[in-house]
Amino acid sequence: MITDASKFKSISNIAAPLLMNELESNFKSYIDWAMLNIGGYSNVLKDDTGPYGGDFSALKMVPNSEYGYGKEWAGIRKDWVYEDFRHVVMTGTGMFLSFNLSAGTGVCDISGYASGHMGDVLVFSDNIKYICKSFTHPTTGTSYASVVANKTGIGTLNLSGNYELSNGTYDPIIYVDNTIAAKDSYYVNYPLGTVVFNNAVADSSSVQADYSYRLIQTYKADDVPWWQEIQFNSLRSDSVQFTPNSGQGDWLVGGEHRLQLPIIVVEAAQRGDGRPYEMGNEAVWATQDIIISTITEDRYMRNNIVDTMRAQLNKVLRLYDSSAIAQNDAFLLDYRGATLLTGLVDARNYSTLTRDYYWQNCFIARANIFEIYPVHPKLFVGAIRLTCESVL
Repeated sequence: MITDASKFKSISNIAAPLLMNELESNFKSYIDWAMLNIGGYSNVLKDDTGPYGGDFSALKMVPNSEYGYGKEWAGIRKDWVYEDFRHVVMTGTGMFLSFNLSAGTGVCDISGYASGHMGDVLVFSDNIKYICKSFTHPTTGTSYASVVANKTGIGTLNLSGNYELSNGTYDPIIYVDNTIAAKDSYYVNYPLGTVVFNNAVADSSSVQADYSYRLIQTYKADDVPWWQEIQFNSLRSDSVQFTPNSGQGDWLVGGEHRLQLPIIVVEAAQRGDGRPYEMGNEAVWATQDIIISTITEDRYMRNNIVDTMRAQLNKVLRLYDSSAIAQNDAFLLDYRGATLLTGLVDARNYSTLTRDYYWQNCFIARANIFEIYPVHPKLFVGAIRLTCESVL
């Protein structure tokens, strides 16, 4: 179709994200989600000892918090996992029988999912997007089979056929002086790995958490503020600098200004082109390079991250439409960095966004490693250029 010669083609709003911005957003989301699928997270439970000693579950009060003294408490690691990653996955063809949910005054019988196939995550087909998961919390010993929706409760999951339950990540549980804090008394800022209480908690209190954090933190280039510090040894829960009530050290620097290694940074590069796609319309076959940079504390992890990115050559990515997500208020996190379904695990993730708000495909046509070097014995840098092809 030939467009109006007096108007830009393929552009409806100058403020809407276009190819380069969409690639940056999608690659960041893709890397975060795909890393979870290959074990790129670690679970922390109350009183867990860190790899070097100390209490890894402890939270440290942020004394100069914008929320007020005693209200914000930070974990040793940033970037807590907010996506639901405890799925029932079909390993063969089977039938979903029923899911009974005890919800306050009654029982909700849900039977919207008829059958499963290899690799399916059991999601009901009634557009409410219930996701079933079954697990036993390792601290309390309570067994759960819960759904993600505007309902809460404990139920029974009945399946026939072949399936498996992934162990996955944990929803945060916050403890104040060994007592579980009520869900409505705080919210979790997942990117910064902090807990913000409604009311101040005494600085002499012991605050701990069960949570999961990403082993590798991923950023878009524009998401990194101008003032950043690389934090070495961010696993040292035995450090005097992380003592919950100490007034010194690296953890007093706000999480938004600390880069805990290893990190990945995604940036649209200065190389791209476009050429006609086919006769009879104005479609463009566009190529755009994306640079994936990594900084680590050891050569081994640097090499593994670069090799992981190189292995995506010839992969086709499904891209989500950021404008459609905004129009439908389908963001994964709100402005506070909290999940939008308070007290529940949000069913949305990169995979569901690309399903529900699909934009187009992206083919990774070339991969070129162009930087591999040590800055010093504890700082290693790598970068790979991925050439992406899309039809606009």
